[in-house]
This record gives sequence, structure tokens and C-alpha cells, in this order.
Amino acid sequence: MSKVDTKQYARFHWRQFSIRSLLVVAAIVAVTVGSWMHSVRRQRAAVFVLRLGGSVQYEDGFVGRWLPASIRNQFSDDAISNVTSVEIHYRTIDRRMVTPSTDELERAIAAISQLPQAQRLTLHTLKLQDDDLSRLDPLKHQITALSINELFHHDLTGSGLQHLQGWPELRSLHFLTSSTEITGRLDIQSLATNPLLERLTIGTGTLEQRSFEELAAIQSLKTLWLFNCRFEGQHLKHLQALPNLETIMLHNVHPEVSDFSPDPNISSESAEDSKPLFRYEQTPDWGMPLPRKGFPAEKYKQWLRNILPGVQVHEFFES
Repeated sequence: MSKVDTKQYARFHWRQFSIRSLLVVAAIVAVTVGSWMHSVRRQRAAVFVLRLGGSVQYEDGFVGRWLPASIRNQFSDDAISNVTSVEIHYRTIDRRMVTPSTDELERAIAAISQLPQAQRLTLHTLKLQDDDLSRLDPLKHQITALSINELFHHDLTGSGLQHLQGWPELRSLHFLTSSTEITGRLDIQSLATNPLLERLTIGTGTLEQRSFEELAAIQSLKTLWLFNCRFEGQHLKHLQALPNLETIMLHNVHPEVSDFSPDPNISSESAEDSKPLFRYEQTPDWGMPLPRKGFPAEKYKQWLRNILPGVQVHEFFES
């Protein structure tokens, strides 16, 4: 082969390589764009369903940080951001509170399952019953923070917590109910199977000794928030078994204390009287709770420090 032929062959070979590379790059771009468009359409469809009975929040993402904020005006949120948080709540129609039907709730849960980055879920005033929590099962490997607020309804007793058993990613659970049947039915022991659960809120009602014994089995727990609860103060000693507990929030909480000794088997000579003492009492007009007259506040604070050594205890009250 002559020198001229060699140059022509090299030039032809380079063109072959360039066309082949161009086709590969085009295929990669086509697959990437197609996958992105599919995810955008899927998220847009899911968001449409959720906005019929709730709301969504998008991640801050790279818009405004790596890309100019003005790009948001050129594209929809679904094209540039992932949904990270969902709230399903009641609607107000003609001044009436309307909650979603069972079918609507299941459609919403199915829509959330199409949003892989939606890891925070809030269920607010839906007239949930205990068995309704079983409908959340498709989300058990997705949700890291779950908030359930049924303070305006009375059907959720807490026995439905069994349906949250073994959620591997759940790190935070906020569980509020106004049911008078929570006493004796609150199934906290099921939550001990959630290996990452660090933050737990419980309210309202009366907590029994069994509830605190079951709380002591959640070894990963770091923060416990008790809201509008009443319980016998000595039950707090069971929480000493939690190796990672750092903080306890007592929000409108009324622990009954008749003995300021951390050990209930040791009688305190300085106990004020034999009947339970309450830190705060509700005012007649249901306003801000006020300190009980004659309550030994400093002694009570020292008692909290003794019964929960090394744990930060915060009390606050509001109506």
C-alpha cells in the first residue's frame, strides 16, 4: 500500500470511528433524556393526584445553588426538582371538613409510592382508624419520617401501631390522637422492631407502666416527646434502660408524683403528702396551665434529674 493509500485509509478509518462514537453518544443521550422525561411525567401524574387532597414539597436542589433561579420560570418544578415531602389532609368544602374516602386514600398512597424521593409523610385529620395504618404498607421501605395527627377525631387508639412494625427506614414517628381508648391499647412494642427509630412523639391520653416498659425496648431512641399525657411519674425510671436517649420533651404533660425518691421502693421523708402532686393544672377557662399552688418546683426538678440522669428534660406548656 502506497503512502497516499495509507493516508486515505487512516482518514476513512477515523471517520468510521467518529460515526460509531457519535451513534453511541446519541444513544446514551436518548436513553438519558427518555428516562428523565419518564420520571418527570410520572412525578407530575403523582403530584396531580396528591394535590386533590393534600400538598407536596420539593427539594431545594441545585436550582439557585448550581443553576440560576430564573431557570425555574422556564421549567416546571417536576422537571427540575424531586418531591421529598407529602401531606394528606382534610379539605374544607362549604365550610365543612371533608376527609378523603378509603379509595382516595389508597390512590394517594399509590401515588406516593411513585415518588422515590418522597421520604416524609404527614397525615392530618383524616378520621383514621387503627386498621387504616395497614394501608401504608407499600411505603414501609420508603418513608423515614411519618407524622399522624388525629387530635380532632377519636377513632385512632394506638393499637394500629402494629402496622408500622419492621419499617426499616423509619427514623421519626409523630403520633397524636385524642382517643380516650389509648390507655391500655397503645402498641408501642411493635416500634421496637424499627432499627433506625430515633425520634418518637406520643400524645395524648394516660400512659401506663407497660407503655414505658415498651418504650425502653426501642434501643435506638434518642428523643422522646410526650404531648398532653398523664402518667405516674415513677414510670419514667424505665427509660434509664435506653442507651442512646438524649432528650425528653414534656409538652403539656402532667406526671403524677407522690414520692420524690427516684426509687419507688424507698420512701422519701420529705414527700409533701401521700396523694399525687401535679406540676401544672388547667385553668377553668382552658387557658394557659398554671403552676399548682404549693407545688415544690425545685424539688421536682431535682427529682427529674435523679430519675433520668444524663438526659435533658424540657418542660413547656401552652393551651
